[in-house]
Amino acid sequence: MKTKIILLLLLISHLNYSQNDKIIHTIDVVESQTLNDILWFQKIDFLKLNFINPELKGKNYRITIKEFKKGQHTNTDTIIDTSLNKYTKKISSNNFQIRVIAKELEERVKVNFHINNMMINHELKIDNTGDVFALKDFTGGKNSLEFEYNTAANILSYILPYEREGQQIKFYCEVAESKFKPEQWGKIFNIPQYFLIQIEFIKYPT
Repeated sequence: MKTKIILLLLLISHLNYSQNDKIIHTIDVVESQTLNDILWFQKIDFLKLNFINPELKGKNYRITIKEFKKGQHTNTDTIIDTSLNKYTKKISSNNFQIRVIAKELEERVKVNFHINNMMINHELKIDNTGDVFALKDFTGGKNSLEFEYNTAANILSYILPYEREGQQIKFYCEVAESKFKPEQWGKIFNIPQYFLIQIEFIKYPT
């Protein structure tokens, strides 16, 4: 049976798991509408992600950002790959946490990845469309997601909104929670530009 990794996106969580891979989790979320309004006004997004698995300690990992324009994959940036850099540490425990902050500026986005005691800064170039980008997860209202080792998995998207034909209302969740493959969003929803943030946990040499 393939080992699964559980991805939880949360603000406060209490997680327990047994040695036989049975993972039990509860999530308590503290929401502040005032804080959310301020962050949105400042074009700032924040998400905290926990990755939990009994065999996660000592593994390498790779984080990448893929850019899509006009329905085509145009660029991939590697944020970190601990298997290629001797100065970056492997995962030190079976509970691995990443905090992501994105700040939209004029024609660029500053993205900070906070991993343990390390912070990685990255910039993305964006086109001026008049709309605001938003950082979205892939849980689709679920508490958790499962994926495998040695496979790049989408964990976050940084997207422009989708406008339904004949309406002046724009939607983010309709894109992020759709059943379509994220690589197809540009063509299906006519989104001119978006980014996919992926992670891969490396269990064996590939």
